[in-house]
Amino acid sequence: MVTNALKSRCEDDGKRRLLAFTLVELLVVVSIIALLISILLPSLKKARDQAKTVKCQATTVGLGKGATTYATEENEWLVGSPGTTGSALLGSYASRATDDELIPTAPVQIFDWAGPVAAYSMGMKGLPDNRADRWRVLVEDAFECAANKLLSEPYFGGAVGNHGQFRAQRMVSYNTVRNFMYWEGGGPFGEADWLLSVAATLPSGYSPRVDRIGQPSEKVFFTDSSRYTDDEGKIDHDLSWRAGYGGAFSTGGPTLPYVVGDSDRSYLRSFLFEDPVRKYSYRHSRGKDVGIVVTFFDGHSSWMSEHESRNPNFWWPKGTWIPKNQLNMAARKWIGRNDWVANKYKIQR
Repeated sequence: MVTNALKSRCEDDGKRRLLAFTLVELLVVVSIIALLISILLPSLKKARDQAKTVKCQATTVGLGKGATTYATEENEWLVGSPGTTGSALLGSYASRATDDELIPTAPVQIFDWAGPVAAYSMGMKGLPDNRADRWRVLVEDAFECAANKLLSEPYFGGAVGNHGQFRAQRMVSYNTVRNFMYWEGGGPFGEADWLLSVAATLPSGYSPRVDRIGQPSEKVFFTDSSRYTDDEGKIDHDLSWRAGYGGAFSTGGPTLPYVVGDSDRSYLRSFLFEDPVRKYSYRHSRGKDVGIVVTFFDGHSSWMSEHESRNPNFWWPKGTWIPKNQLNMAARKWIGRNDWVANKYKIQR
């Protein structure tokens, strides 16, 4: 009996020893798992990035259709110009303080395109009367890029931080291109006329209308962007309803050079070539290429590489003359040697 019991116990101990891992075996298993993770993670990241790009394009297609609907029903006038939708502020509320919150009209700034699109074309009735609350609605959900989870601090009067109900919020995801939003002259308000330091010459009699921009399918209406980014990469937004040079909702695009101290070109860090801060605009990658999602005036949306985005024809009205020294080096590379006329380039299409 004793012998049988001892034999049974030895057999059980043997089974337990056979079922156990040695330290070497455990380390081998852990190494294999780590190797598989290292192989799969880049693919998973690419898949996630691609999904965000697809979602962003779907979002911008919807917004683009809203903007084209506005233009169609408003006799070709563009949404987001100080002389079109922004005139609601410049006309009716011109006497209000520029940081006033209680302005119950769709745009939160004179260059704001999102508020008018929301109120006019997307059925978003009942936007908050408080401008600070309304602003937050216009940077989230339907107006939010899937790759943008960044926060922006309100800025006013030289101070960054909370101002009344203006608080930290989602960074504005999409900026219109302000080069299309001005009058060549004779606009209904001074802010609507081309008075920027950029020495480009708009076509004679130009006004912000779809039928004046050139080929709508080749002109960028709005783009991934970050309007206010300082040299340290901090993000804030001018909360003034009268914010100039595009405010928080409109950008000069990726063809202008960055000029320190220049009012309309000192906030272009997020479009600088090979600058780390450009990740706030070029937030959609494909392989080794960084890029942006852009929506054209005909309503279609697409991904555009950083290199392709430097083509000035996408960002200026047809017939605009731009001096060579007013374009950044990346934009100049797109222009053929024989296309300069007295060191100026004329937008072709």
